[in-house]
Amino acid sequence: MNYPTVKWPGGELPVDTAVELPLAGGPLLDAPESRYIITDTSATPMAPMMNIQGSPGSAGLDEVGAASTITVFGNGISGPGAMGFQPGIFREEAGNPAWSPLWDHFTAVWKDPTAAVLLTNQADLDARVAAGEIEIFRGTPDTGGQGFIVNCPSPVVAPNDFEVTTS
Repeated sequence: MNYPTVKWPGGELPVDTAVELPLAGGPLLDAPESRYIITDTSATPMAPMMNIQGSPGSAGLDEVGAASTITVFGNGISGPGAMGFQPGIFREEAGNPAWSPLWDHFTAVWKDPTAAVLLTNQADLDARVAAGEIEIFRGTPDTGGQGFIVNCPSPVVAPNDFEVTTS
């Protein structure tokens, strides 16, 4: 069972009431448009910057098929994604039997960020990688190929309605 602790005697996960930057005020959103909650990560050193708890015991869940792949963007189009760019892409969508609330993180980096276009599905991402336009890093570029798991126990079921706006 995946029942992460969000409140405990003497503490709790912080709530982001401003909802201005990804994970800035905390992993819990106090807004009707809330789409997910992040509770813990196997990357214990990264947990404080995500305002969550470290869970080193979840490392390796990807190796036994217990995690779903998510690719977040490390540059390109600014947006609400975890690193401040366009929303991430899930290999498996919530509701698919292969989906898991334990996300195995990868980062996509555009080789030419000025040529970035909005990608909304795995096939589009795979095509851009095959064309040599995007480099994929296990974890983040800074983790040197070390992956990590993030626990997001509520599925993302809202549509990805992010649009690129020009000013």
